Amino acid sequence: MNSRNIVLLTATIKPKTEQHQFALTNVDDRLSDYTKALNFYYSKVKSGGIDRLIFVDNSGYDLAELSAQFRHKHIEFISFYGLDYPEHYHRGYGEFKLIEYAHKNSIILSELSDCDHVWKVTGRYIIRNISNFLMISPRDFDLYMNENDKKNWIDMEVMAWSKKGFNHVVHNVWEKFADGLPPEIILFHALNDLCKDEIKLIKKYYYPPLIDGRRGSDGSSFLGRFGYIKFILKAVIKILYLPIRSLGFGS
Repeated sequence: MNSRNIVLLTATIKPKTEQHQFALTNVDDRLSDYTKALNFYYSKVKSGGIDRLIFVDNSGYDLAELSAQFRHKHIEFISFYGLDYPEHYHRGYGEFKLIEYAHKNSIILSELSDCDHVWKVTGRYIIRNISNFLMISPRDFDLYMNENDKKNWIDMEVMAWSKKGFNHVVHNVWEKFADGLPPEIILFHALNDLCKDEIKLIKKYYYPPLIDGRRGSDGSSFLGRFGYIKFILKAVIKILYLPIRSLGFGS
């Protein structure tokens, strides 16, 4: 059975304005960002570059207009209210609670096969090189993410899992984020405590994603100054390293 790539876009169109370290709160601006991202991923679904797309908002926003604008048999829109948690909680708590809701309520995710992969992408971010990013990725994994071991940190913008990976790790992990500590750090320690025999875990991207978008914390560009130059250098290093990894080293 062929593996399908299912992109899950997480969204909070109408956030709580009083949340700590959160600058992008204007609904129109956020909706504009999500619409741009949907335009991009919609084109990928139509071209067959992405097999399925799910857009999930946890602010209770009415998605009727977006659903009508991006209507497709392989695209699903889900809205619910999941912001009823203390203000000092990190917003990662809300995002992973959203992911849990999506897995319980999405028709697409209810039909996951064992070899399908769900790619969680922060919904305002566009992965400009998503075709290459998916192509130059491991074929067999339960969890695929990027670890920054210098910071004891897991990048949260893009990550992927299989049905088994979700059930073993992602399922209910949002409950561990019930404080102000960044989930990137909590997840880093949780993965290091994980029994590696249970799942196939890959903690370094084979090829880096080129992320275009604004950070929610301060509205700055995700790539930042010299971002494209840094990306090219990182991509070259990753590509040169691929032959070594294919021999079984460094995984």
